[in-house]
Amino acid sequence: MFDVRAKEGNYVLFVVWSNFISSVLYLISVYGLLTSKIWTFKILGLSTIILSIAFIGFLFYIESGGIHENKTVGAMVFRRDLHQTLKAISTASLFKTTEGNVTSIQILADEQLKEHITKVPAILLCLIGQAIFENENGIKHTLTTGDYVNIEPNTKHWINAISTSNLILIK
Repeated sequence: MFDVRAKEGNYVLFVVWSNFISSVLYLISVYGLLTSKIWTFKILGLSTIILSIAFIGFLFYIESGGIHENKTVGAMVFRRDLHQTLKAISTASLFKTTEGNVTSIQILADEQLKEHITKVPAILLCLIGQAIFENENGIKHTLTTGDYVNIEPNTKHWINAISTSNLILIK
């Protein structure tokens, strides 16, 4: 009907619905903020839960071979541009806790995140782009949208971006 899929690409309907529901919740929250209602943050929390569940479902959808647009991954994770400069390597802390942290990393095409080590186990998730993760033990993984790799502690590793890549590092 109306050739929407042809115009908009391979959208994922449950992602569209979760974003629509969250947008309604945002509007309700604006009212709550303007009138100083104490329930405002509960509504925003509900929206966060809905979007988180949709994102996890979307990752399963990608893993099972579902067709989608790569830009959807970035749109679900970033509601604003975290990497506003075109530096070869750009990082932005998403959040930190006493247990660990989550960092967004952008590596421009044909650039390298130099050899380094982490003292704790970590997970590196590719949101957009294509990058090659390698370590001193000879492990080599090509990461594309939705792929991840476990990073061993105290092991030298580095990342080469084939195309401009946005990654999430969870420690």
